[in-house]
Amino acid sequence: MARTARLDGGVTPMRMPVETVRRMQRFTVRRNSCNNRRLMTVAAPTPVVLLVEDDEVLRTEMSLYLAGQGFEVLEAEDTTVARRHLAEGGVSIVVLDVNLPGEDGLSLCRSLAADKGAVPILMLSAMGEPIDRILGLEIGADDYVVKPIPPRELLARVRALLRSEEHTSEL
Repeated sequence: MARTARLDGGVTPMRMPVETVRRMQRFTVRRNSCNNRRLMTVAAPTPVVLLVEDDEVLRTEMSLYLAGQGFEVLEAEDTTVARRHLAEGGVSIVVLDVNLPGEDGLSLCRSLAADKGAVPILMLSAMGEPIDRILGLEIGADDYVVKPIPPRELLARVRALLRSEEHTSEL
């Protein structure tokens, strides 16, 4: 059954706010045959990726690639900006560099993992030693990859973590 919301600002029987519906990627407008109200049928929400990377060139490259694959991408060059985006809500997954100016990615990962409703975390690092990967996973990252990472592999890992999160939330 498709999720719908009235265009007049109401909510669905599922209590989906219209603001949420407007953030959806694809929709069509149709008339409900029962009460002749205009309804918006939504295909699927657009996943929001928070990309925390201090290297501007790499951040821009990854952001453009993920946006081209249908994701909404929020960019942050440090943990302060990342925390602001997280406080606003709506983030589906965090792609987080370990080495950041000021507070490092590991401490942000630790605080996100401590939250019960935390989002999946994909750690990126130039440090590829086994101890670095183990540490990242033990403090709360859901996946850990070594840079440079091919864009298609990044996409595959993001999608896999989002699928995993969907399965976990259904339990």
